[in-house]
Amino acid sequence: MKYRFIDNNSNELIVFFNGWGMDGNLLNHFDNEDKDILIFFDYHNDTVLPTVNLKKYESTYIIAWSMGVFIANQLADKLNQNITKSIAICGSPYPVHNEYGIPVKIFDLTCKGLRLAGTDKFFQQMFAGSDNSLFNRPQRELFEQIDELNNLKDVSIDANMNNFKWDVALVGVKDRIFPARNLVSYWNDKTKLVQEEMPHYPFNLYDSWSKILSL
Repeated sequence: MKYRFIDNNSNELIVFFNGWGMDGNLLNHFDNEDKDILIFFDYHNDTVLPTVNLKKYESTYIIAWSMGVFIANQLADKLNQNITKSIAICGSPYPVHNEYGIPVKIFDLTCKGLRLAGTDKFFQQMFAGSDNSLFNRPQRELFEQIDELNNLKDVSIDANMNNFKWDVALVGVKDRIFPARNLVSYWNDKTKLVQEEMPHYPFNLYDSWSKILSL
């Protein structure tokens, strides 16, 4: 796992757990809004926690997208932070799951498709025909992304689920990656559930940190 830290000398910190296959530049179109930003990504190898001093912040916000929801669920408590607000977007703590995440058969077919054809089809599904002009395509090698996806399946199926508290779950009704019905089934009685007419990639509609944090 890798991370990118953006230091704005703030007393507020946003910790963003990125989705599968991405790099640290996905949300370069966001204004940092005078907050420090810590971005986790690339989950194909061992966990690396940041060396920055996380105890100095008066407010810390956890935002996780897609597969990043599972990673956040496993690691957020280890950051030793008092969390001001936590928001899960288009994902669940059970990323490979027939009822609460991506069904196992579809997940395996996605892995096979990546080996045969690369990431183009996956990204098309991620946008579901919506505008993708704000998408900062990750600059990563395909073999790394495939290793990452296989690793996420291995560690998520065997993982113990932490009792991390999520304040809000945002679900895309048009999501073609994580079926919306599965996410609604998981989140419905656990936290505030917000459903939007959007695909798996939400950062055209929610195109700033302030919009996400207002959920």
